[in-house]
Amino acid sequence: MSTREETYYLVSKDYSEIIKTLSSNELANLLNVKRESLSYKLVKIKDFNGFPIAQE
Repeated sequence: MSTREETYYLVSKDYSEIIKTLSSNELANLLNVKRESLSYKLVKIKDFNGFPIAQE
């Protein structure tokens, strides 16, 4: 089974600036979840330390 690598962005609170670009693996590590559980985790949370998470 292969998983497609997705791109995520931590953006400023007003969504005007990209703070950091992350792959799905990097975001999963940052949120301390398995890659397979990332979608489920993102349904429950919308930000990381106050910075919204946007998806390409």
